[in-house]
Amino acid sequence: MAFDNLPEQKKMGGEGEAYAAECLKRSKAAMEGARTVLDQAYGDDYWQKVDLYLPTDTSAKDVPVLIFLHGGGWEFGYKEWMGYMAPAFVDLPAIFVSVSYRLIPERFPAQLDDTIAAIAWVHDNIARFGGDPERLFIGGHSAGAHLAALAVLRRDLLAKAGVPSRAVRGCLPVSGTYKFEIGALEARNKHFLNKPEDAPVASPQTYVEGNRIPFYVTWGAKDLPHVLESGMPFVEAMKAAGSPIEYKVFETFDHFDISLDNANPDSEWTRKVRGWMAQRRF
Repeated sequence: MAFDNLPEQKKMGGEGEAYAAECLKRSKAAMEGARTVLDQAYGDDYWQKVDLYLPTDTSAKDVPVLIFLHGGGWEFGYKEWMGYMAPAFVDLPAIFVSVSYRLIPERFPAQLDDTIAAIAWVHDNIARFGGDPERLFIGGHSAGAHLAALAVLRRDLLAKAGVPSRAVRGCLPVSGTYKFEIGALEARNKHFLNKPEDAPVASPQTYVEGNRIPFYVTWGAKDLPHVLESGMPFVEAMKAAGSPIEYKVFETFDHFDISLDNANPDSEWTRKVRGWMAQRRF
């Protein structure tokens, strides 16, 4: 998809609309100066595609890979939103992969299925572009954070798709929701789940037992209420399960600032993630 002919979506409203416009503006600038492979299909649906941002060094081989999913309440957004993050990582060197997935009116688990399929596609194909299929880092913002965390914790689904646990080296969810209470979820978006019984199945916190993949969970002190309510209980549940987890609450950021700052090469989040990606082993 090119920036000048993205499928039209209804307006998000308020700060969300300004954030979306800023993402596209920054990502278009980043893409113009990048080495890219765009619109790689991991399924038959229009939205089942990924964009690859490759290292400037064309000889780079076996580099780590950051797979990132956009937010938008499972209803809005494009993979083109996240391209602005790529310059902060490709010089590591690394490959940055921005993922699109089916949106509402498609209901859960379509979005999770797409996330698993996208990760599997990257695992199976990234070596052709110089990436190391055994050094995958998976993150996302907002709805994308939820999907990243859920996919990484669903080791059964990844294994079924041919992605071994050892291939995923870290999970990096930003401002996500990790446990759904059906009433609260329905108040925000009544079209995500098919039925109330899907709430625990869609909740990353349901699957913390047995996880050994490191997590770095972040949100802003001025974040959205449901993010503020969800973050610390998830961290505590992960700790109680013996899961390796670090977390950070960024005091000055709201739900959108924290995402835009992830493109800053000097930010604490970016430096942390680059450090993780540079390691061969944890």
